[in-house]
Amino acid sequence: MDCFTSVAMTVVFHANGTVMTSTFEALVARGPRQFGCEKIPFHPCGPTEVLVKIQSASISNGSDRNMYIGHPRYSYPLLLGHEPCGVITEKGSEVQHLDVGDRVTWWFSLGSFPDYCYTDTTQVGIAKLTGEFDIAAASILELSVAVACGVYAANVTPNQRVLVIGLGPSGLLFTQQFKLKGVTDIDDWEVLSKRSQWGRKFGLQNTFNPTASTAELETHVGAVDPYDLVIDCYCDDLRPDGQTINAALKVLKNGGTLIKYGHPLTPRSVDMDLVAQKNINLFEAAMPMSVVQPLVEEQIELFLSGKLDLTSMVTHRIKLHEVEATLLDQIANPDDYIKAVFDM
Repeated sequence: MDCFTSVAMTVVFHANGTVMTSTFEALVARGPRQFGCEKIPFHPCGPTEVLVKIQSASISNGSDRNMYIGHPRYSYPLLLGHEPCGVITEKGSEVQHLDVGDRVTWWFSLGSFPDYCYTDTTQVGIAKLTGEFDIAAASILELSVAVACGVYAANVTPNQRVLVIGLGPSGLLFTQQFKLKGVTDIDDWEVLSKRSQWGRKFGLQNTFNPTASTAELETHVGAVDPYDLVIDCYCDDLRPDGQTINAALKVLKNGGTLIKYGHPLTPRSVDMDLVAQKNINLFEAAMPMSVVQPLVEEQIELFLSGKLDLTSMVTHRIKLHEVEATLLDQIANPDDYIKAVFDM
């Protein structure tokens, strides 16, 4: 069923026999900068689907911004949001590993900015959370899993030297997860002052602003010890010449690795001649579901055990109707935000 068609149903039942209304409310983008709450009809769960009552969801600093502004990657209309935490209220006949009443998070599917969300358990990595924890912080687990995919792709070892470009939520999560892997030699490049302070909170000491003058950038590139690994978590390159990523290639060792992770509106202009000359490995963070599922379970365990700090990353707690205004403010004032989370 097309979830944007007019509502024809009159009543829907939970598996336990309780009656629900025929629709739920969701935040829908009809086009760039065209947000609105709409009524979406319920439908019976498919054999491998679950229906989740959303309890909290985070605004993605990268993809939600791009969906709002408009990006060739996205077609409209679409349901917004993909960083959720919620409780299963229905499940399909073939779903064996989850039950109604389980609190879950998953990576990833769009549609976590409504009251409810349908997701196909064969197409996502999904796992349950138990015990006491911050519900708002739990929604950041989806992002943490995406970062864990990048860490997995990097195949990092404790003795490696790492550069993280961009200390937004993803960069800070990369920093935490590298440290959990035993990596201690981590530097960062960051433009925004408050985010540099966040980096120091997570143990980063050596920060460089890549929007420095060309002479300063060249001096830094020539003086810094080369890195084994660079993680590109940067948004849009703020240098007038757009050369931040190519400066990062220059500080990579021959045979080093660059993980491409950021969500720029304008594609990077990567010097492929330099990549070939230095035999640099370029990787995306995307992983097959056979890898993602155990990473979801790993990240939940790290969060529930207190080894992964997501709670302090929640800088704004908002309501669903405040999402658009918060996105606009986040675009205008990115240094004021790490993660904005709405709590249902």
